[in-house]
Amino acid sequence: MRPDDDGDADRGDARPLPLSGRQLVLRAGDYAATVTGLGAALRQVTFRGQDLVGGFDEDDLLPGMRGAVLAPWPNRVADGAYRFAGTAHQLPVNDVAGRSAVHGLVFMQDFDVLARSGDAVRLRTRIAPRPGYPWRMRVDVQASVGAEGCTQRIVATTVSTTPAPCGLGVHPYLVAGPAHEGAVDAWRLDLPARRSLRCDDRGLPIDEVAVPRSGGDGRDVSVPRRLGATVLDTAFTDLRRDDEGVARIRLTTGTASRSRSAGPPDGCRCSRRTRSPGRSAVPRSRSSR
Repeated sequence: MRPDDDGDADRGDARPLPLSGRQLVLRAGDYAATVTGLGAALRQVTFRGQDLVGGFDEDDLLPGMRGAVLAPWPNRVADGAYRFAGTAHQLPVNDVAGRSAVHGLVFMQDFDVLARSGDAVRLRTRIAPRPGYPWRMRVDVQASVGAEGCTQRIVATTVSTTPAPCGLGVHPYLVAGPAHEGAVDAWRLDLPARRSLRCDDRGLPIDEVAVPRSGGDGRDVSVPRRLGATVLDTAFTDLRRDDEGVARIRLTTGTASRSRSAGPPDGCRCSRRTRSPGRSAVPRSRSSR
């Protein structure tokens, strides 16, 4: 990748931009992806022109958090209140109905483009200290496309003098084919999870339970199965991983497949980690056909 010299709006560039910011298009072989300057979101991923994720228009603001980068926490903080290192903190509540602080602080921040090439881009934003999160943090996002699909790498580095709480995540919507009425019913899901989080009506975890086996309540995703009328709004965990520590999630139809890979455990289980100044939390993920 080469240093970016196209200019950003925050450096005095007066060119009008769509609401989602600069549109950073990546191409390699049959794959293409679009990353947005606002939030470093993965707005589109395609294979031979067919969608691999549910995207959004460039003048939309992350409908349903599609493709969002989640930092410095994913999911929900109940009532925006938490304790860290013996101190109570209060975050703004941005999910009024659920009375929670959701999905971190960077999804509505502009990212600077540090370097880019035809098939990759590297972006950065900084989290300034504020009430509820009184730490400084640097968040770097690298996205690329290649023979195996689209890969994201997210690195969060504390630049404060004290440890900071940090969790990272991404929020893609995989699709296995064109959207039409009932399309999802025919899709097959293979998600190698052993356990899931049981949540209350606010979406807050209560405890962790074993994923029901076949013949249970219809939510067994540990073996490939047709989705049919199954409704899932579930956080799965304890994923089975290969020898390289990678867990693979596949969504398929009879003619096509989409997969999502999560990197080694040390790079993904960061939602409850404390990072000392200068240390990084690094999750990796990949979307492919």
